[in-house]
Amino acid sequence: MAKAANELDLVVVKRKLNNQNIKKFWDKVFSSLSSEQKSILNKLTKTENLNCHVFTGSVAFRVGKSSIKSIKGYPSGFKSDFSAQLNAEKVFNASAFTSFSQITKQNFVQIAAFYFLYNQPSRVKTESDKTEAAEGEQIALTKTKLKQLTKDQKLLRIKIVDKVYTIDNFNQVQSRSKADSFFALNKSPIIFVSLKKGKGPGNFQQYGGIADLGIQGNNYSSFPDIVEFRSKIDKMFQSFGLKKKLGSYDFNDLQKGSYFGFYLENPITACKTIFGKDFGSDNFGFNNCQVTIDGDLNFQRVGKQLNTYELTGEYHVTINPYAYKNASQALEKFNPGEIYKPVLFVQKSESQGLNQLGYLNARFNIWPNNKVASKGIKNLNEIVDAIDSKNKKAIEALKSKYVK
Repeated sequence: MAKAANELDLVVVKRKLNNQNIKKFWDKVFSSLSSEQKSILNKLTKTENLNCHVFTGSVAFRVGKSSIKSIKGYPSGFKSDFSAQLNAEKVFNASAFTSFSQITKQNFVQIAAFYFLYNQPSRVKTESDKTEAAEGEQIALTKTKLKQLTKDQKLLRIKIVDKVYTIDNFNQVQSRSKADSFFALNKSPIIFVSLKKGKGPGNFQQYGGIADLGIQGNNYSSFPDIVEFRSKIDKMFQSFGLKKKLGSYDFNDLQKGSYFGFYLENPITACKTIFGKDFGSDNFGFNNCQVTIDGDLNFQRVGKQLNTYELTGEYHVTINPYAYKNASQALEKFNPGEIYKPVLFVQKSESQGLNQLGYLNARFNIWPNNKVASKGIKNLNEIVDAIDSKNKKAIEALKSKYVK
């Protein structure tokens, strides 16, 4: 992902669009479009397999994976990037457009997205839809590779460190769990795989949310790194002179676009993040995966054995410490790699109004250590360093930067 932003919540957006005043506004906008613009909307609606994709920083209308390039005036595709100050959450805040004074080439694409939300809501897709589609492609590709490997024999042996599993199939997980897929024998799942994929190493959307750690409400005390992260955030609010509301600090007291990150370096926390909330034994399952794979899954033959393979990834493979004979030693030495180190990431959730880990209007996610997460870590470290050094001038400058 290119920038920090809350993923668009279509349920919230659609609920807001039902407001009669907002609906009247959009009816007026749609009726005021030129005949050429109405013709474009009609063409988009009638184009088979076309969907409106809302990404973190842009809107794009696509047929499958390809941009639609047959719209007059949009030779590179009917798409629009948000400005540096905006993101999907802010643009699709339903009332965000009520102040626009003219229809430009760029915001017409966004208006078209609202038109689809009103008239073709099932054809509007978000980041999660994109992720699931990518996973579906990975599943299909892996099935094809597996079929090629087993064309002369029904069974295949998969080696993960010291353990060898006999399998005959590969399937996608239909429920929400850490595992996206599994290898099975006689329809029984035995190897559980979490799939990730972006445009490069560590470029995938996120590992998950705090619920993936098994955290519900404010029961985070068993995670020392989360306790430390919260103490740093509290120190920030205190140093900026901000007061609690109903016993909690409120991220709505901060400027739009405020976000902060912290490494989850405790090995148990990191492993629960990467392999699932049930991590802690060799009783592998849908929330305790043996492997997490970044990029397309591949099979690498073990020595000269014809039907025994190890799993590899296009970019990276992270193996559950409990796949090793000496799990305690493997856990102690666990290191997923610099870019795959999990980062707890908090951002302001103004329009969604999420309250998480004891904060108001805050959303927590867990990311790989990519550019966005690294910037969040830098943001927090800069504040904490100024506080620890008692640099009043720096604290005031940072307060001016982050506080409304």
